[in-house]
Amino acid sequence: MRGYILVLCVLLFMRGMASGLVAAELEKLKNSCLKKSGATEDTARRLVGINVVTENHVESCFLTCIYKGLKIVSSDNKFQPDTVKKIADDHFLGRNLKVTYQIADSCTKEIKADPADKCSIGASFRNCFSKYGKELGFFPHM
Repeated sequence: MRGYILVLCVLLFMRGMASGLVAAELEKLKNSCLKKSGATEDTARRLVGINVVTENHVESCFLTCIYKGLKIVSSDNKFQPDTVKKIADDHFLGRNLKVTYQIADSCTKEIKADPADKCSIGASFRNCFSKYGKELGFFPHM
């Protein structure tokens, strides 16, 4: 997978696999998050690289915004593994679906927000999914 969990739907959008309506909504979310976080298009493109983790606060804020927009992170900065599983149900089959569930379950205990940093959940989410994705060889069809 050239892209990795900016999350599942965002990757599908950036690779042109999402329907027109979904792609338009994801484009709108991406643009809104770029503006809110101060990130650039280059930052967004870099973050869809294989196993790329955040390098700075702006990237963490961009990812937090994306994850909240996808409802993978709640408004009170809590990871929502059931939402990840629902997205996976809609886009994956077989091993990729099973591994996504495994990663979501493994990350449930690890993804934490720092109360002093409203953007920390974006980095925590990305780092955990990257770690387990690498361990489990999860880079579906890209």
